[in-house]
Amino acid sequence: MDPIHACKHCDRVFNRKDTLNRHIRTVHDKVKHLCEIWDAKFNTTHAKTRHINRIHSEDDATVQNVLRRFLLPA
Repeated sequence: MDPIHACKHCDRVFNRKDTLNRHIRTVHDKVKHLCEIWDAKFNTTHAKTRHINRIHSEDDATVQNVLRRFLLPA
């Protein structure tokens, strides 16, 4: 049987210590990864990178859609 790793901050339990550590970092730690372009905060580096690639990529039409939807007056 795999060892159980319990979170000391909540009721979650994990089979692996690295999964518990990631849970603590992303849910309970107050460290945020900031977007340098917008006032956006992310719990993980992966989420920030995904945001930058999807929203701030120059060759992605998403930028134009976001600008039209949120920044330009209707």
